[in-house]
Amino acid sequence: MKVWTTWYNLPFLISLGLGLVFAVLQIVGGFGDHDSDADIDSDGHDLFDAALDTLGVGKVPLMFILVSFLSLFGLIGLLLNAIVVQVGSGYQSWFFGVILVLSLPLAFFGTSRTSRIFAKLAPESTNAIGFEQLVGRVGRVSSPTISMTYGRVEVRDPHGLLHTVFAQLATGEPLPTNTEVALVEYDSTKRCFIAKQFRHS
Repeated sequence: MKVWTTWYNLPFLISLGLGLVFAVLQIVGGFGDHDSDADIDSDGHDLFDAALDTLGVGKVPLMFILVSFLSLFGLIGLLLNAIVVQVGSGYQSWFFGVILVLSLPLAFFGTSRTSRIFAKLAPESTNAIGFEQLVGRVGRVSSPTISMTYGRVEVRDPHGLLHTVFAQLATGEPLPTNTEVALVEYDSTKRCFIAKQFRHS
């Protein structure tokens, strides 16, 4: 037991523990909202959007991705540390940095594969809300700004579930975060919503 609680295992134990806690809270109390993202092809954000797409954002609940990544990162780190301890004569401090660097991409890849499998097994739960059901809804800008080229908006569907979607302004100057905007249209070509500032009458 002492081996598992050594300093080099603690970060991975914490990550695994958080993953399990979030999983239990999600199962027992529906902790958090069911987030999903629409995709967008936007200059300057290709790498970030590609990473989100690889993780399965927009295809499975965001909480599922978080739980998967934390759990896999913890398990992979613990496993690699156990292998090093078994085959080596001692645990050098620099081993931790190497294992940390290896665990992150492996957890990323594992989360991507797990999300894709989950999306195929339960498409009805992850795609229950169509984009057209969010058209006409009012949400808040969650990115630093929203402009005619890029932005993110948090909006609730008719069932009260929170979604984070990509959106662009139809016209006008960029709007700051927390500005209320209405999703007036969904552009299937760009795979994003068209938004305009919402003004209370």
